[in-house]
Amino acid sequence: MIAGIPTWGLGRRYENGINVDCKVPEMKVPLLFGIFGSAFCASLSHYYAEIRPFVTSINLLKTLDDMVLQRSDALVKVHPFDPAAVPNFAKGLRDRLPPTCPESVHSSEAIQLMVCHAPPTWV
Repeated sequence: MIAGIPTWGLGRRYENGINVDCKVPEMKVPLLFGIFGSAFCASLSHYYAEIRPFVTSINLLKTLDDMVLQRSDALVKVHPFDPAAVPNFAKGLRDRLPPTCPESVHSSEAIQLMVCHAPPTWV
């Protein structure tokens, strides 16, 4: 999607590109870091990569590790926590955005933002 917004406008509601929420203050940098880099947005695959050294260090859990590794493609797709949502600044801008934009961008009230990481590699 090719659309942009100044940082002072993020978090405000827009209709057809016009700010309808002028009283909302600018988001502070720590809050923006929390929105864009939220660890809670990690996939189950990422969470397992963090605890795998412990799991593999216990012989009784070797079967569990094998089961998880067999399902790693599915675990990459599961995010147990929803990413942060902010008002959709591109709502109603169908005529100003490229036709490749997803349909939800034109109509949804909020957009969810998160940093996408490559899935962990299993050693």
